[in-house]
Amino acid sequence: MPKKPTCDSKTLLKQITKLITTQKRSEKSRKRLVRMNKELRIELQNVNHKLGKKQKKYEKMRNRLEKLRNERDQHAHDCETKIFSLQNEIAEMKTTLWTDKDLSDSSDVVDRDRNRLDVAVDNFTKFIDSFDEQNVDKLLYQAQQAYLKEIAGSVTPRKNS
Repeated sequence: MPKKPTCDSKTLLKQITKLITTQKRSEKSRKRLVRMNKELRIELQNVNHKLGKKQKKYEKMRNRLEKLRNERDQHAHDCETKIFSLQNEIAEMKTTLWTDKDLSDSSDVVDRDRNRLDVAVDNFTKFIDSFDEQNVDKLLYQAQQAYLKEIAGSVTPRKNS
């Protein structure tokens, strides 16, 4: 005795059609996901490229700031050395000027030493006046602010798709 089929051909045709439709939808979804993946990769490459540029700018600014700091520190060290040397020179001149026994006899020596002392004091005063640590700090601050402003201007919010 022949066996009865569990499904008729009509039901079987519907199931096959449904499977084909589902497969087509899956294929469309897969293609859409592949396209989105490509777009995201391109966007990621662009972001990495921009980030690399910003990183280079940052390194350049950081090196420049470090150079300015080193110059400021070197200038401060040079100033301290010169101040110390001028102070020693002034102290030596004062000592020579007031302890030399021949000074009472020779007014030329006294005038010469006093003139040297006056010149040393003037040089020292000019040097102190020219040394403006606040000016160096101000330049460093301005460079730092310009860099921060540049970085802040380059950051853009991410667009949601």
